[in-house]
Amino acid sequence: VFSVQNFQFNKSTTPNISLIYDTMQKPTLTYVRLFLISFDWKFFDVIIFFALFFQQFAKRGLGELPRLVLAEAGVDFVDNRVGKIDELKASGKLPFGQVPFLEYPDGFALSQSGAIAKHVAREHNLYGKNNKEASKIDMVYDGTQDLRVASRSCLNGEEAKQLFMTKTLFTWLGHFEKLLSENGNGFLVGDSLSYVDIALYNVLFNTKAAAVALFKTELNIDQEKYPLVYKHFNMVETRPNIAAYLKKRPVTEG
Repeated sequence: VFSVQNFQFNKSTTPNISLIYDTMQKPTLTYVRLFLISFDWKFFDVIIFFALFFQQFAKRGLGELPRLVLAEAGVDFVDNRVGKIDELKASGKLPFGQVPFLEYPDGFALSQSGAIAKHVAREHNLYGKNNKEASKIDMVYDGTQDLRVASRSCLNGEEAKQLFMTKTLFTWLGHFEKLLSENGNGFLVGDSLSYVDIALYNVLFNTKAAAVALFKTELNIDQEKYPLVYKHFNMVETRPNIAAYLKKRPVTEG
């Protein structure tokens, strides 16, 4: 579907642009093919911002946390959501043969969503103020990923769904409520936003979306039981850079 082999940045005109790839469901509708020449870039045969044409086929996936962190950091990037990664694999750029994949104009590249998010966070003051804070941020991040993995149990049948929705989810909400209470300032760690605040928001957003998809029901954070988690979720979602990104983000199923 996509050819990215001859995609090149002109570094003199695009000093702050990164390229991030993520997978997308294959559409069943005929799509518009876009041929683009922009700035001093060489001609390339690629569909840019494909999801803007067919929003329901794009997926947030594991690439969404890096996108959110990039957005919060104010980094301009090309969000290239691809349907197939055969050519990327053939290029030898993907260390593990999978996306998401972040590539800078100078050739520096990373795979794995956590590594990408942490790199951007380190580069843009979203990783705490010292090593102790950074380590605690990583600890809480691992907790958010435990919740993400636990949510996948909903795919294992009705009993597993009910266990997650009635017990597991609320156990984790309690953990995060306690962390926010102990820190006492609205952030999970330290006295300013870090990538783990964005990670928790992203996991909870996806969990809420999954509840609609799997149970056809709205899952709202109980303001009385988890007031700090509720406030934290809204705080992240309304930060100016993230809110601007969410406003233009394609409407997706997952």
